Amino acid sequence: MHVVTYIPNADPIAQFEERHRAAIDMAQGSGSSGAAVLALVVLCVLLHGEFAESAVYTVGDRGGWSFNTANWPKGKRFRAGDVLVFKYSPKAHNVVPVSAAGYNSCSAPRGARALTTGNDRVTLKRGANYFICSFPGHCQAGMKVAVTAARQQRDGRLEGLYFTTQPGAATAIPPPLQVANPSRQQR
Repeated sequence: MHVVTYIPNADPIAQFEERHRAAIDMAQGSGSSGAAVLALVVLCVLLHGEFAESAVYTVGDRGGWSFNTANWPKGKRFRAGDVLVFKYSPKAHNVVPVSAAGYNSCSAPRGARALTTGNDRVTLKRGANYFICSFPGHCQAGMKVAVTAARQQRDGRLEGLYFTTQPGAATAIPPPLQVANPSRQQR
């Protein structure tokens, strides 16, 4: 029998493959059609859970990564593992993950890795996540965003802060009993 272990923040593709192997092992080892059906149902439930765990957000919505995006997170609920997509012209902008100090001072530390594809995907870590454009004057003109990602609990409740518009000015919202939209599709 194949044992499946859930590892938070592990590679989702590796987890999917592990679940898939476990379902196949269960179906092959039983020899009965009932067990195969059970394995298929278990696989479907696990897949649904995997896709329901994270959401994909385009920073700035239709306008993309641009000036005055600092308030873009307002009203959104972010979780660790959610993905931010930064869409922009790579000739005019970039994205640099920074600390709170870098966000506040609009400066990237020496050797900071700038994302420059124009279609960058960043997976949120639990807690505060800060991003700026390091082109001269862009961050100062509002091309920066701070997002606080809550931790997803096993019972579906969220823990922590949902969003922040500026460091030190985070808005705390008590976690709901259940996630309002468990499908968590792209927003």
